[in-house]
Amino acid sequence: MKTLKKSMYDITLPLSEKLLTYPRNPNFRIKRISFLSKGDSSNLSEFTCGTHSGTHIDAPFHIKDGAETIDKIPNESFFGRARVFDLTRVKKEINKKDLENFEINENEIILCKTRNGDLGYEKFNPDFVGLDNSAAEFLLSKKVKAIGVDYMSIKRKGEKNKVHNILLENGIIIYEGLFLKEVPVGSYNFVGLPMKIIGADGAPARAFLM
Repeated sequence: MKTLKKSMYDITLPLSEKLLTYPRNPNFRIKRISFLSKGDSSNLSEFTCGTHSGTHIDAPFHIKDGAETIDKIPNESFFGRARVFDLTRVKKEINKKDLENFEINENEIILCKTRNGDLGYEKFNPDFVGLDNSAAEFLLSKKVKAIGVDYMSIKRKGEKNKVHNILLENGIIIYEGLFLKEVPVGSYNFVGLPMKIIGADGAPARAFLM
């Protein structure tokens, strides 16, 4: 019997105290402060985390003072037609040549499925796949709406490229920390909504493919 493709994929990393964070970023912490079992009127918790925890969106303010904060990004930036590309063969950096063989249309959301899915999401591994400048410039020339990657940064740790600047300064939204390991390549409808935090440089998001 042919296996049917799922109608919806939740591509959000669950926030927990075990989830990896990028070096020098705040860890996610949650604490129960009210207990039904102790006679309180409800169960209630408080949590703390960085603006780039788990699955999240980078706002232009992340890399440039005075640029758009997460609450100022137009709502239409957070949903649309998406393509999941198989880039699992790439060892270090996705470049222009890696993307040229894919059909990329204006205003699409491009999601890069890489070997990062095999690294796990509980301990930071600096040997993850990112994008280089040529890939970012190519996506800019294609006038895509957004780009998503399956690790905590679109830029490899230690690289001095300008991927964030090339994309964010030109209105291309960046999704980082997407869970794409179990998602087949292909076309989807995408929605990825950030927390509406006034003045923030980024925000955790809930993301789906349908």
